[in-house]
Amino acid sequence: MIDLTEQGGRRRGWPSDTFELYGEKAVKRYKTSLATWRPAGGAIRVVRVDEPTGWRAPGR
Repeated sequence: MIDLTEQGGRRRGWPSDTFELYGEKAVKRYKTSLATWRPAGGAIRVVRVDEPTGWRAPGR
């Protein structure tokens, strides 16, 4: 089993890119990996986004 907290805590392997979020362009650092989840019937892609200022709801 993979510990996502441990993987996310590693400093290496965080590429950055520009995304459109809630109608605005934003540069985000992220990590992706494959995982297995039985309810989905197999492999899923897990995406973790580095949010140093904390989580932000749309429109706030």
